[in-house]
Amino acid sequence: MTTSPSPAAGSKEAPNPQDCMPCKVIGGTAFLGLGTYTLISGLSQLREERSKLSPAELAAQKFSQRAGFMARRMGIWGIGVGLIGAGTYRFLQ
Repeated sequence: MTTSPSPAAGSKEAPNPQDCMPCKVIGGTAFLGLGTYTLISGLSQLREERSKLSPAELAAQKFSQRAGFMARRMGIWGIGVGLIGAGTYRFLQ
């Protein structure tokens, strides 16, 4: 991380830190990769778990069990999209 020239000794301005381009690329790529991995692996695990249930078991599931699957899916999507958004922001910052 590089900083702009320090302000004069009597000045109350804080230095303006700026990241170098390699830092932005590495950070943005890390966030994008982690978000993509979260979406792909999390949703495939949910799909696999649901495929183990027979159609009769799926129909007999209580609302709370179905809501649990929906909540997990929304959590995976939220985390994945949030990380991808953070990576995009990091690139564009």
